[in-house]
Amino acid sequence: MNSPPIVNVTVILSPEYIFSGTLTVLTNVSLLLFMLSRRKLRICQHAITISTLVTSILFAGIYIFPRFSYTIQRFNDTQVQPDDYRCGLFARIGLALFLSLGSHILLRTLQMYLVICHPFKSVAWLRKRNTYGALVIVWAATIAIPVGSQIYFEVTYTYIGPQTSDFCRNTAIAFLRWFSIIVATFSILVLALLTITYGRILLITNKTRARIRTVSISTVEKSISRIPKLRRRSKAMNQVMTVYLLYFIFWIPFITMILYTQYSPALQQQIWPQSTYFAFRATQYIAFLFPAIQPILFSIFTSDIYAEITKSCRLGKNRSANNNSVFNNS
Repeated sequence: MNSPPIVNVTVILSPEYIFSGTLTVLTNVSLLLFMLSRRKLRICQHAITISTLVTSILFAGIYIFPRFSYTIQRFNDTQVQPDDYRCGLFARIGLALFLSLGSHILLRTLQMYLVICHPFKSVAWLRKRNTYGALVIVWAATIAIPVGSQIYFEVTYTYIGPQTSDFCRNTAIAFLRWFSIIVATFSILVLALLTITYGRILLITNKTRARIRTVSISTVEKSISRIPKLRRRSKAMNQVMTVYLLYFIFWIPFITMILYTQYSPALQQQIWPQSTYFAFRATQYIAFLFPAIQPILFSIFTSDIYAEITKSCRLGKNRSANNNSVFNNS
């Protein structure tokens, strides 16, 4: 007769996730409200940016904040599984949103590449229909992954009977393992695309600089007309480089830990060593800070957003100066 598994329950508090979640919500909500309040920013060109902000807010609310306090269950000292609602529903939603964040970075990178490297073709390729269609596909996949898997779990419950808890635990672990590997692989592909995009924009920018330097004195006006294009490409190059570096610093260590922990046979059969567990949690926390940094990058490197923010700050200073002037004269 098999003895029932010995279950040890441990509650873990992680207040650092309150900080990262709050920072993510503040930065993304602030920029989202600002963009929605400006008519010039409510256009198709910024649809991907707005969708990214919404994804980051949902990611913080559904996946980051709940990690402030969660329960670890150890079964016979051989398996470790967080105690999640309905057989890991929130974990699957979080991974789907994490995949969605990578998809949005992919869409923004493609958008930037087309605008800088193929300015004439981008007019046709970046129409409303294509842009909104790509966003619909991303959101459909983001919703379908947790909903479809949850339907499978809910339907299967009715046929399992007393073994429901064991089935739930084992199946959820297997699903999260393979889904984590898919998300990590996709993130590496996004990094490769960022590398290609940066290299292409760098090449085009250097060619433009070379043309301006070799222009003769008789064509000074033509040389001056190319300077704004050079500035735009240089700014785009700086944006891609910044996103590339931050993406590498914030996400790659976590992705590496995912692949290591999910592919290592030894870690599938026993409790993780303390050093491995600490490294995984530390890299995960750093990765979860990336959505909080994105709105700052959008504000600095997106010319329309930066211009509107500068304009608002200037108007605010003028109002403050006028109020002070009225107060002093009264």
